[in-house]
Amino acid sequence: MLNSAVLCLALTIYYEARSEPLDGQVAVAQVVTQRVKSSSYPNSICAVVKQKYQFSFYWDGKPEKPEDMIAWGKAIAIAQKVKNGKLAYIVPNCLWYYNPYIADPKWAKNLKLFVQIGKHKFMQKI
Repeated sequence: MLNSAVLCLALTIYYEARSEPLDGQVAVAQVVTQRVKSSSYPNSICAVVKQKYQFSFYWDGKPEKPEDMIAWGKAIAIAQKVKNGKLAYIVPNCLWYYNPYIADPKWAKNLKLFVQIGKHKFMQKI
């Protein structure tokens, strides 16, 4: 049985980045854990993930039931490593990301691009 923090983080990886390269999946998880450390966000992984309108998969009205068991297993493994601090930060100080192929968020204009991994742009404060 997964603890709730690993489950929330794995669901985020699975639904937000399962088609991305490994670094992209790790980076998405690291954005969540960095938000937990920020005073601007809730102080637990699940509270960050469930924060209103922050992660589209959680607010789309669909149940979170992974179907691709290979991708789900990979998401769980990444979530456990990121939660336990076993991976070096590849997106330090990045609290935001988005996929420019499906969104053009207004908030991104007030941030600077740190790196693009796969289809996601990871952003930092200016």
